[in-house]
Amino acid sequence: MLFFKFKFLIFVLIPGIAFGFSDTACLGNGFETTVSHKAKPLGLLENTLSISKNYCVLEIESKKWEFLKKKWSIDICRLPVHIKYGTGAVDIYKRKGSCPPYTSDVVGNIYCQQLKELEKLILDEGLIFAKGLKEDLSSDHGKVYCLYMLLQGYLREGTIYSPDSKEIFPGRVEEVVEKIEEPVIETEQATPSESF
Repeated sequence: MLFFKFKFLIFVLIPGIAFGFSDTACLGNGFETTVSHKAKPLGLLENTLSISKNYCVLEIESKKWEFLKKKWSIDICRLPVHIKYGTGAVDIYKRKGSCPPYTSDVVGNIYCQQLKELEKLILDEGLIFAKGLKEDLSSDHGKVYCLYMLLQGYLREGTIYSPDSKEIFPGRVEEVVEKIEEPVIETEQATPSESF
């Protein structure tokens, strides 16, 4: 009988842990976190990644070796899909189409280069060094993972979010920027009787 009580308890607790936070919790909550670790070559200085989310506005700031600073600001509820980059004067990079999945293919497209740099920064400095579980939105790892998924949907997939969006993760989105297809031009071929 005792075994069945524990089995029931495990059955009730595991689904909540396995699925983590919901799409709406990620989109609707605001948060801030900082992830830091010792930098190469000697580990005397730190690399720091600071992120904040205020509903639709995502702020990402990177500091390497105490003096190399970079800052991105992204509003995931605003058209056109774009990245604001800079600590003083701000450069704006607009999405002109989908970006290739490999770094070597982004040569010449500044938007895709910024997207790749941002993805690499969040993966290498954020998700690898953040503490906690990615399924827990109150942990550093959960906050960085939530931000990463929002960026994937907005910057890579072109999804425009709103505070009422029900699902946010790529592949399950409600509101997507309309993709324009080129019209198909049909050519008429002359029959042999018409050519004489």
